[in-house]
Amino acid sequence: MRTPRFATWASACLVLGLFLAAPPLHAEKMSDVKGPLADALLPTGLSGLRVGLNLMVGYQHDDSPTLDQFVAKRAYIDVRVKPRDWLDIRITPDVYPDDDGTEYRLKYGYGKVHGKQAGFIASPFVEMGLVHTPWLEFEEHINPYRLQDPLYQERVGLITSADFGITFGGRFGGTLDKRTIEKLGGTPDPGLYGSFAFGAYNGAGYYKEEQNSNKTLMSRVTVRPLPDMIAGLQLSHHFIYGRGNREENFTLNLDGTGPVINTLPLYLLNGFMVSWEQRFLTVTAQGVMGSGNRHGTNLWSGAATADYNQGEALEYQGGSLFAEFRLHPYPFSLVGRFDVFDKDVNNPDNGLNRIIGGIAYRPDKTFRILLDVEQTDYENPLTDDEFRIQVMMQFKTI
Repeated sequence: MRTPRFATWASACLVLGLFLAAPPLHAEKMSDVKGPLADALLPTGLSGLRVGLNLMVGYQHDDSPTLDQFVAKRAYIDVRVKPRDWLDIRITPDVYPDDDGTEYRLKYGYGKVHGKQAGFIASPFVEMGLVHTPWLEFEEHINPYRLQDPLYQERVGLITSADFGITFGGRFGGTLDKRTIEKLGGTPDPGLYGSFAFGAYNGAGYYKEEQNSNKTLMSRVTVRPLPDMIAGLQLSHHFIYGRGNREENFTLNLDGTGPVINTLPLYLLNGFMVSWEQRFLTVTAQGVMGSGNRHGTNLWSGAATADYNQGEALEYQGGSLFAEFRLHPYPFSLVGRFDVFDKDVNNPDNGLNRIIGGIAYRPDKTFRILLDVEQTDYENPLTDDEFRIQVMMQFKTI
């Protein structure tokens, strides 16, 4: 029996009301243990030890198919050590849901060597191991609503946030002054003229096994063109070049049937984003175009045509708009996002439109609650459109 939509709305609003009626949450302030005492308490090599949590839990109602469930989208245990001033080590196990229940995997596991200045580059760093890829960490600093669901490029299957490889990065020309950072709402990416990250990776992502010897190149370049006049404005370019994660000489169909394809499908992405951050308002607009995807599954399976050879990567394009309006001095925000994506621009009925709207409550940096509504419409008449309403909570201590 389908749950009436008005009843679902009422339940969600009741849960949100109970949280909003509760007194504001404030993380207890504890003095840091430093100096000789800290060295005595920690074993050799564990200087600067920090352990944190990032938990995303909530309740969802979906109309197609009809589904009501409590969910735990993410549960990170984040362990970080700083044995030297120039070295950070991070291990982040990830507990996540899948079709068989709750599973475990490693999300991050890397060493990070960093400095203060290298000519025009401030805060240069190198990560090696299971590392951040160049784009998502940057975008999540601007759009912090990963608890709603993956951000645009990840959700349409183009990228992932971590992979085995090496990442280089830094800031252009120094760091914004503290007053400007406060005006921007405390931006975590305070490069005076922008920032960058690039590297080489397996390409499969952190939760897939590498199937071939190809390495994927990724980069992000962000420019802050007017730091003295419009400090919140940034222009970013995102680039990926590699091959889909399929075996060499793979069979066309995922079930092992079909002809053998001897050329791995192209994995190419060109993305551009304009972002504007202020204390009370954040707006982003991005567009992407390219071929294939990291799994090597967005490919042409029919006979050769004027557009594609059999097994060739499909050409895609899309875009996303995001806005957050913070209702200062109250700890509320209005959030909206609109996505479009066409996985094959040369053939009809492959696109989708998605609209997301919600209200968030964040009394401090350790806790956030989001009530949102999402509608996804598909061009393919054989695919059912989707409607979802959810209440999600995030508890984050690091």
